[in-house]
Amino acid sequence: MKKLIAIVLTLFAVALFYYSQKTPQSSHELVVYSYSSFASPWGAGPEIVKDFEAENNVKVSLVDAGDARTILQRIELEKHKSKADVVVGLDHLILNEALKITNWKNIKAPGINYSKDFPEKKIAFDKFVPFDWAPMTFIYREGEIPPPRTLEELGAINYQKSLVIYDPRMSTPGFLFADWIVRALGADKAKSYFSSIKDNILTITPSWSTGYGLFQKKQARLAFSYVTSAVYHWVHDKDLKYRAAEFRDPVPYHIEFAGVLSDCHNCSGAEEFVKFLLRPEIQRKIMMMNFMYPVLDGIKADTAFAKLPKLKVIELMIGPDKEVVFNAWNSLIQ
Repeated sequence: MKKLIAIVLTLFAVALFYYSQKTPQSSHELVVYSYSSFASPWGAGPEIVKDFEAENNVKVSLVDAGDARTILQRIELEKHKSKADVVVGLDHLILNEALKITNWKNIKAPGINYSKDFPEKKIAFDKFVPFDWAPMTFIYREGEIPPPRTLEELGAINYQKSLVIYDPRMSTPGFLFADWIVRALGADKAKSYFSSIKDNILTITPSWSTGYGLFQKKQARLAFSYVTSAVYHWVHDKDLKYRAAEFRDPVPYHIEFAGVLSDCHNCSGAEEFVKFLLRPEIQRKIMMMNFMYPVLDGIKADTAFAKLPKLKVIELMIGPDKEVVFNAWNSLIQ
């Protein structure tokens, strides 16, 4: 009898193990695809995940899926077999592409008290929820170089190989810079403008991180970046010489979004996670660890972010004409 019970228990254990192996994902698990700096150990992601797990009694798998474009490519390759529930870190340049690649759920986010500075507070985002943003400008070190205040000054001042920019075909900040020139000057004038700044450029790098790294090493004296990058140096480097150029021209800006896939496994958890990103305490963590502006009102008051220059921004362009931008850019690299 004991032998029979042992056999039954063994068969039950084998069956249970087999079933667990065949189940692709626990109904309680939540899988979040995000970009490298958010998902890294020093990024905002792990802390936010820890807080969410504690409050919701759910296991969250935070997957470093590269940059925003790489995330979309991965989802496209995985098709309906993707384990992702949530994507954190899409930007406004690829929202249309994201809609073409797969289906996204409408997110019933509560009424959001957007920051007065956030330029898109009047737009209702049904499928993607913004969670941070920042205007773009040039970062410099006080006393090293006269900062440009207009695009005309950027082209007229002799910066003697001091400027670092990024390839718009591979870098979102790089594309925002090139698109800014085209939209401000027109495609034809942009070509001659790009030609005029050639002598000021130290190098063109494939990514923002590579180019900005050269600036941090003082191999370059002027770098196109987020206005909020200055705060990083104030807080981490304790160096107040880093400044954001106060452009009089309207500047481009970058918004990051979160979205829930229609093929989500834990859909209710996914929607709650997106809403969680809009909690005031989580918005503060994102601001201090991502070094981007929060989208909620009142978060940056009494912080270093409130000391940054207030820049006018150009109209948001979702799905810009990349061919026009790249054609104008060719005048710089040829």
